[in-house]
Amino acid sequence: MLVDIAAQVGLDAARGRQILDSNLYADEVHARERFYIDLGIEAVPAVIINDRHLVQGGQPAEVFERAIRQLTAN
Repeated sequence: MLVDIAAQVGLDAARGRQILDSNLYADEVHARERFYIDLGIEAVPAVIINDRHLVQGGQPAEVFERAIRQLTAN
């Protein structure tokens, strides 16, 4: 369970349960979710370079190297 994992890494389990049982951060989470969906992100992980370029999904290092080389060549 998520609360157990939070406790294992040193977070307050009771506070974690309170947050999960409430809607305390729901609006903020939905707003961020909408923001990234509007940017076209449909996969996790997603890496945004320079707030403009998107690499979606789990990619090998060569994909990132090629993207960075292309972006720095301009």
